[in-house]
Amino acid sequence: MKESENDAPKLETPLREEPRLAPQTLPEASEVLENKREESKVEIT
Repeated sequence: MKESENDAPKLETPLREEPRLAPQTLPEASEVLENKREESKVEIT
């Protein structure tokens, strides 16, 4: 049980830092996915 308690705080800190980077990476990732879908459609047609 103590091990899980020690791991929790380590995971909590990165999660707090991630939200700051997430909003920036998410829109970029979505745009990349959209571009890939468009490219795949072009290749199929």
